[in-house]
Amino acid sequence: MAIAQHICDVLGCADNFDLAQLGAHLDGLPSLPWLLSDQEGRDLFCEAVFDETKRLTVEVLEVQDDVESARYLEITVGGIEFRSLLTIPPRTENDAAIPTAALLRLAKAWPANVDLVASGEGGGIPTSIFGKVLIFSPAHDTAWDRKNLTQCLVSLLGYRLRSTYSQLDRPRWIGKTQFEMDETALGPQSSMMAGQLLQEILSENRARWRYVSFYRVFEAAYLVGLKETLLSDFLSRPKESLESAKSALESELATFQQLVITKNLTTYFEHIRFTVDADVSNRFLYAIKRALRDSSFSASKKGVAYAYKIRCAIVHAGQHDVVFDRFQDAEDGVRLLLPDLESAVLDLLGFKSI
Repeated sequence: MAIAQHICDVLGCADNFDLAQLGAHLDGLPSLPWLLSDQEGRDLFCEAVFDETKRLTVEVLEVQDDVESARYLEITVGGIEFRSLLTIPPRTENDAAIPTAALLRLAKAWPANVDLVASGEGGGIPTSIFGKVLIFSPAHDTAWDRKNLTQCLVSLLGYRLRSTYSQLDRPRWIGKTQFEMDETALGPQSSMMAGQLLQEILSENRARWRYVSFYRVFEAAYLVGLKETLLSDFLSRPKESLESAKSALESELATFQQLVITKNLTTYFEHIRFTVDADVSNRFLYAIKRALRDSSFSASKKGVAYAYKIRCAIVHAGQHDVVFDRFQDAEDGVRLLLPDLESAVLDLLGFKSI
């Protein structure tokens, strides 16, 4: 078997060397590539050059988080190594503190992966893998869901993969220059915790999580309302007030719908109903509509039902209902509804732009 050209270029060896000749050549080099600093690694490398079954493949992944140090993680199945992961810190030196176990995997991977060693004299760490996560897999890989497994393992390592979703614009209210605050509304009430909830909304840049943050404002509002109603009615009709509160808690959708009516927010949810019903291309919104096709709600109550169902699709991970993550266009569908939820939240809290 001829030695791969990328190895010959770095080591300065002939492509027709046999195993013994390659080992002797490595022993005679004044400097070695960064991933062959360990004798065991050199032995494993030589074996992998001439035996494809000994090689590892490598996937290089970009992550959202800054990689500050070299970290190594092994995953085993039945006690046998299955995958291993390594982070490469953003350094230009060749003496990065790479764990020995990781160097051994790198040595087995280099024969089949050109970009693990910088070309030219010295064979240092290539800048193309700085700040990246490397996943090592056996050459005889089994039929796993590669995307799902990769996401799982990178999560176990503690990193987030580079998102393919575009970040949201900041809420439209930020462009306003003056607000009139209703001091009797929910916003100023400490029990509502509106400040914390609005801060959470500002911190969420993904459509799904900003949607959930908006929804939490409505959840807080109807729980505050239930508490106030229970306290005001309990002394005069304790049994009935407790049963009413229990019934309301058991029917979150009905409570949400009543809140929208009580707080005069129906226009926003009528528009949400119209937006969802008018869409003819988003598969996620179609699934939401299909799940509620037999309901006989009014326009605003149907809009609330859509909003509630979308929230459930995001936070639940079942197999027999609409699940957000099973639709590639779900983020796009949710984006369509954020402007109405944003306006409804401000109205609910008693902040009116003027």
